[in-house]
Amino acid sequence: MSTALSSFVTYVQPYVVNCPVPTLNRAVRDAIIDFCERTWIRQIDFTWNITEDDVMEELNDAVDLDLSGVEGLRPIEVLSAQADGVNLELKERKAIEAFPEWWNDNDSSVSYWYLVDNDTIRLYPVPVQDFTLFLRAAFRPQRDATTFD
Repeated sequence: MSTALSSFVTYVQPYVVNCPVPTLNRAVRDAIIDFCERTWIRQIDFTWNITEDDVMEELNDAVDLDLSGVEGLRPIEVLSAQADGVNLELKERKAIEAFPEWWNDNDSSVSYWYLVDNDTIRLYPVPVQDFTLFLRAAFRPQRDATTFD
């Protein structure tokens, strides 16, 4: 059930009588976003069946997972990642790319993930066989949100 921003503002408005409504809207939205970022209260689970069709040639056969498709929300933290029930470890992108053969490591199953940008994670090493990926991520509302769960 979503609640409109104006519903929250009506509770605050009596305490700041002369405050302009746009300023109130921004302050309430910022408070909700801050609460979500600190508590990770909005968590979503994803399950992907990764096949060789998901491999992108333009990324040297890597698999990118885009989390920006969750309407009205922005990812803030990946809480858990598992490939076929095995936990994947977060690795810094610089640490992975420090190895010259990092794109050619096809001898093992996916073991790590790293952040490409705020909305995208990439799996490493490049997967060579199909697997199921489970991912749990915490989200916050976007800055232009007008309703909140």
